[in-house]
Amino acid sequence: MINNKSFSGDYELLIYILKKYKTLLPYSGSVQELARQYKYDVSSPHKWKSNGVPTRVWLTLQKDLTIIFLMGKLDQIVSLEDLKIEFNKIDK
Repeated sequence: MINNKSFSGDYELLIYILKKYKTLLPYSGSVQELARQYKYDVSSPHKWKSNGVPTRVWLTLQKDLTIIFLMGKLDQIVSLEDLKIEFNKIDK
Protein backbone atom coordinates (compact mmCIF):
# COMPACT_ATOMS: atom_id res chain seq x y z
CA MET A 1 0.00 0.00 0.00
CA ILE A 2 1.08 3.55 -0.50
CA ASN A 3 0.10 5.78 2.30
CA ASN A 4 2.23 8.70 3.40
CA LYS A 5 4.96 8.19 0.85
CA SER A 6 5.27 8.90 -2.81
CA PHE A 7 5.16 6.16 -5.38
CA SER A 8 6.69 6.64 -8.77
CA GLY A 9 6.40 4.63 -11.88
CA ASP A 10 6.60 5.28 -15.56
CA TYR A 11 3.80 5.42 -18.09
CA GLU A 12 4.50 1.85 -19.26
CA LEU A 13 3.87 0.57 -15.72
CA LEU A 14 0.53 2.39 -15.69
CA ILE A 15 -0.41 0.79 -19.03
CA TYR A 16 0.65 -2.65 -17.70
CA ILE A 17 -1.51 -2.35 -14.56
CA LEU A 18 -4.52 -1.03 -16.45
CA LYS A 19 -4.33 -3.85 -18.99
CA LYS A 20 -3.80 -6.50 -16.31
CA TYR A 21 -6.93 -5.44 -14.42
CA LYS A 22 -8.87 -4.15 -17.42
CA THR A 23 -11.95 -6.27 -16.77
CA LEU A 24 -12.13 -5.20 -13.12
CA LEU A 25 -11.32 -1.51 -13.23
CA PRO A 26 -14.10 0.95 -14.14
CA TYR A 27 -12.07 2.47 -17.00
CA SER A 28 -11.54 -0.80 -18.90
CA GLY A 29 -7.78 -0.53 -19.25
CA SER A 30 -7.90 2.85 -20.98
CA VAL A 31 -5.58 5.61 -19.80
CA GLN A 32 -7.75 8.15 -21.59
CA GLU A 33 -10.86 6.84 -19.80
CA LEU A 34 -9.06 6.99 -16.42
CA ALA A 35 -8.15 10.61 -17.12
CA ARG A 36 -11.70 11.43 -18.21
CA GLN A 37 -13.32 9.70 -15.23
CA TYR A 38 -11.19 11.59 -12.71
CA LYS A 39 -11.56 14.95 -14.50
CA TYR A 40 -7.98 15.30 -15.71
CA ASP A 41 -7.17 17.43 -18.74
CA VAL A 42 -7.75 15.75 -22.11
CA SER A 43 -4.01 15.97 -22.81
CA SER A 44 -3.06 14.44 -19.45
CA PRO A 45 -2.13 10.98 -20.82
CA HIS A 46 0.25 12.63 -23.30
CA LYS A 47 1.78 14.69 -20.47
CA TRP A 48 2.09 11.58 -18.28
CA LYS A 49 3.89 9.78 -21.08
CA SER A 50 6.47 12.53 -21.44
CA ASN A 51 6.67 13.96 -17.89
CA GLY A 52 5.84 10.93 -15.74
CA VAL A 53 2.69 9.82 -14.00
CA PRO A 54 1.73 12.05 -11.03
CA THR A 55 1.51 10.55 -7.55
CA ARG A 56 -2.19 11.47 -7.43
CA VAL A 57 -2.89 9.08 -10.32
CA TRP A 58 -1.07 6.26 -8.51
CA LEU A 59 -3.08 6.96 -5.34
CA THR A 60 -6.29 6.85 -7.37
CA LEU A 61 -5.28 3.56 -8.96
CA GLN A 62 -4.37 2.05 -5.56
CA LYS A 63 -7.76 3.15 -4.21
CA ASP A 64 -9.56 1.51 -7.12
CA LEU A 65 -7.58 -1.73 -6.70
CA THR A 66 -8.44 -1.75 -2.99
CA ILE A 67 -12.12 -1.23 -3.78
CA ILE A 68 -12.23 -4.16 -6.21
CA PHE A 69 -10.53 -6.30 -3.55
CA LEU A 70 -13.15 -5.26 -0.98
CA MET A 71 -15.89 -6.09 -3.49
CA GLY A 72 -14.52 -9.65 -3.59
CA LYS A 73 -13.28 -9.48 -7.17
CA LEU A 74 -9.64 -10.10 -6.15
CA ASP A 75 -8.37 -12.88 -3.90
CA GLN A 76 -5.80 -10.66 -2.23
CA ILE A 77 -5.01 -6.97 -1.99
CA VAL A 78 -2.66 -5.79 -4.69
CA SER A 79 0.04 -3.21 -3.98
CA LEU A 80 1.55 -0.97 -6.58
CA GLU A 81 5.01 -1.83 -5.26
CA ASP A 82 4.40 -5.54 -5.96
CA LEU A 83 3.04 -4.76 -9.42
CA LYS A 84 6.10 -2.63 -10.14
CA ILE A 85 8.39 -5.53 -9.18
CA GLU A 86 6.33 -7.91 -11.33
CA PHE A 87 6.49 -5.49 -14.26
CA ASN A 88 10.25 -5.06 -13.94
CA LYS A 89 10.74 -8.85 -14.03
CA ILE A 90 8.60 -9.17 -17.14
CA ASP A 91 10.15 -6.14 -18.80
CA LYS A 92 13.67 -7.62 -18.65
